[in-house]
Amino acid sequence: MYGYYANILGDHLIIDNSGIQYIVDPKTVGQYIDQEDTDDVPIYEGDILQYLARYPTDLQKKQPSKKYLRTSNGVTWSKTWSSFMLDTTYEKDEIFAGFGESKNWKVIGTIHDNPDLLTQ
Repeated sequence: MYGYYANILGDHLIIDNSGIQYIVDPKTVGQYIDQEDTDDVPIYEGDILQYLARYPTDLQKKQPSKKYLRTSNGVTWSKTWSSFMLDTTYEKDEIFAGFGESKNWKVIGTIHDNPDLLTQ
């Protein structure tokens, strides 16, 4: 579901473009981060991403890497870097501070709908 978030009299709502209001759990609301993945799917806060390439030729073939991105929070806002980042345990260091290379990634789920992907 896509739309605008509102908190009206304690109800957390998503209001779509036609004005229909949906009550939502505010923990499941993710902000669009102004980036798209390799298939031009919009990336949202809370999305789980899979790294598609180890080498440029892999990306050209769109062959996924053998490992899923292991993450504790998916795409999340970093107060330190004032940007969206991957909160990950895939590697010891943060993979990147921004999403300049977002075309190397594929959205495979969300932390809310697919928590099982976080343990792979």
